[in-house]
Amino acid sequence: MMDKRSRTMLIATVVLFVVLMIKSIWIDPAGINIEEDRHYRNFALEVAPELHNSILLKTGLLTYRITSVAKVSEEGATVVEYTDEEGNVVHEEMAGQYAAKARVYVLYILPYKDFKIEGGL
Repeated sequence: MMDKRSRTMLIATVVLFVVLMIKSIWIDPAGINIEEDRHYRNFALEVAPELHNSILLKTGLLTYRITSVAKVSEEGATVVEYTDEEGNVVHEEMAGQYAAKARVYVLYILPYKDFKIEGGL
């Protein structure tokens, strides 16, 4: 049988793990409403695994999520290419310069690394 301190520590661990799951699954992913930002998010999701080299990448244990998308400049254009919901490759030129923040998760819930994706193709 566990003593009172051990039981308290176990309960605290379980509660903190549940909080981490909620944060990782529902709070971290960017809620992107602007259509252009959504297009850049799709592009960033496709290039994120190519920009992050890891041994774990080949195992399938890593998940990539875009946590934010920002238009950093009104000047110039950002060219993106991504696959839409129907499986068609979309090549698009968006006005302005964009950047996205990506986060890598191990086993879908444990944050592993953050990195930034800037520009397009």
